[in-house]
Amino acid sequence: MNKAVLIIGPTASGKSRLALELAVARELPILNVDSIQMYKGLKIGSALPSAQDMKLAEHHLYSFVEKGEQLTAASYVAAVKSLLGSKEFNKKDLVFCGGSGFYLLALEKGMYPAAKGDASLQKEIDEKIENEGWEKVYQWILSHEPELKRTVHLNDQYRIRRALEMILVSQKSPKQLEKELTPSPIEKYQKIKVGLFAEKEVLRARVEKRAQEMLDGGFIEEVETLYSKGFRDWPPMQSVGYKEVGLYLNQQISRDELLPAIVLGNMKLIKKQLTWFKKDKSIHWFHVDKMAHAKKHCLDFLD
Repeated sequence: MNKAVLIIGPTASGKSRLALELAVARELPILNVDSIQMYKGLKIGSALPSAQDMKLAEHHLYSFVEKGEQLTAASYVAAVKSLLGSKEFNKKDLVFCGGSGFYLLALEKGMYPAAKGDASLQKEIDEKIENEGWEKVYQWILSHEPELKRTVHLNDQYRIRRALEMILVSQKSPKQLEKELTPSPIEKYQKIKVGLFAEKEVLRARVEKRAQEMLDGGFIEEVETLYSKGFRDWPPMQSVGYKEVGLYLNQQISRDELLPAIVLGNMKLIKKQLTWFKKDKSIHWFHVDKMAHAKKHCLDFLD
């Protein structure tokens, strides 16, 4: 059975470094799971792997979405499926790397058809989950389709929410919904998930250092170029870093306020990422100071 290592964690935790070391050690391809790094033109602000790093190991699904287009989790899963279906990837172990939680979830669990509920329905779903709790919502779904218990577990919040959403939008039963699930492209791989973490102060220092390097390396000019080509309203331009540079270019914040704003945006993102990943009890966590231990754990798995 082929094996897949999923390297995850918050921004600035060293995921790309660990992925590269593993890929070089075992001559494995790296597949991206960072949604912003998937877009062409977002190089500096997305912390895209350097050209030198990309020469050291195969890198896939980086900068493959054309400017002006918008990626979805479903199209990402389709891209992974297409890639892994090629002869090039036959019988290869894989390294996935990224911190986009929803894309990782879609990669692991597969994707349901997109629901078409409006904003008011989404709010209704959020309120139902908040007021009643996941267990009560789960039991409500099972009361409609008891057989779903075999494939959807109480801790699988993604499938619970999607089942609820599709029932309310399409009036389909959970059993019908399960038939429409697009399988995970790595469902037949043996998998481990390795997470990197650090104290808040450590991550903040790393974020500030990297943000300063981005600004020194032409981040503002990168955004100016995208704006000049008509991509001001392109959704990825609202991602962390790009949004703050946009505020500066629109004279909503000063140059002195830009770096602190980027750092603050990243720290908010880190909080969201950690909240998301804490739900997953299958992740093997390693402190960033124990990178060698994380690498050994992965290599032992691959052997």
